Amino acid sequence: MVARQDSPPRDIERGYPVGHVSLAIEERRIEKFLATLAHEFRNPLSCLQTAMDLVEALLPDDQRARELRGMIRRQLNHLTRLVEDLSDASSILEGRVVLKTERLDLRQVVFDAVEVVAPLMTERQHLLASMVPERPLYMKGDGMRLTQLVVNLLTNAAKFTPVGGRIELRVETEGERAVIVVRDNGIGIDPAMLPRLFDRLVQAGPPGAGSMGLGLPLVRQIAELHGGSVAARSDGIGKGSEFVVRLPLRDSPKARLRASH
Repeated sequence: MVARQDSPPRDIERGYPVGHVSLAIEERRIEKFLATLAHEFRNPLSCLQTAMDLVEALLPDDQRARELRGMIRRQLNHLTRLVEDLSDASSILEGRVVLKTERLDLRQVVFDAVEVVAPLMTERQHLLASMVPERPLYMKGDGMRLTQLVVNLLTNAAKFTPVGGRIELRVETEGERAVIVVRDNGIGIDPAMLPRLFDRLVQAGPPGAGSMGLGLPLVRQIAELHGGSVAARSDGIGKGSEFVVRLPLRDSPKARLRASH
């Protein structure tokens, strides 16, 4: 007699295992929640930003006033970044993002990202060392999204590196691909966490680190939308981390040859 092996329960309409269907439903609920949350936060944040502009114009320009304005502005900027992450996460995860691609120099993307994170690096007293090739790195991509990718990686490094740390940003080529490397000497990553690091809402850092688990999933989504990939490595807790993004270059000799046929 051959023992019968029961199959797991399946959803009648779609043929999916019931557990998978429940997970998909829960993911859709999360995505809808993120989109709603981002929408509800935008209007009050916009009002606060406008009020802050007026405060900066009207308050006396003494040292104490500058310190207070700086503190409020930093917190508003932080909240704004969180809301943008929420909005982008819901858009990308629901497949509603359409890349506005153009021929661009990846070096300019990196320069723009460094400019965006400069205040955060200064606030955290980090040394940011950038190494970028002298020759152009042309590719077809969405400059705004690619800048966001690099900003998210640098912000992540700054957030999980103690004050006064060192962060390296390196851009190089590997065959027909551009390689962006962000390395830090921060708190490191538990090896058990690495396989889940780019999953949605996974918080790899310590409690209170200000992470919502959205920045790295966005990095992966943007890289994949451009035909690229991202990987992370760390030797463990307290030993820093390294993130590597690979993106296809569209101006290599082979790419030009393919385009001509």
